[in-house]
Amino acid sequence: MLPHRARIPGSGPSNVHDAIGHFEFLATLLANPRHPEHDVTRTWVGGAFDPKAFDLEEVNRRLTSHSRRPSRTG
Repeated sequence: MLPHRARIPGSGPSNVHDAIGHFEFLATLLANPRHPEHDVTRTWVGGAFDPKAFDLEEVNRRLTSHSRRPSRTG
């Protein structure tokens, strides 16, 4: 039996297998307001989406704040 991938609204098509492919799929979907999953995906993404925006300092701040949280396994 072959593995089955559940179809979740906003998920990439089955031929999108990696992070770069999924990112490109999202950028294309969000650039097309007529796409049937545009609205639900935009809500999931959190509103406006700029595929070229990346704030390294913000990412580092968020990663640092997560690393300082107490472990739940302890």
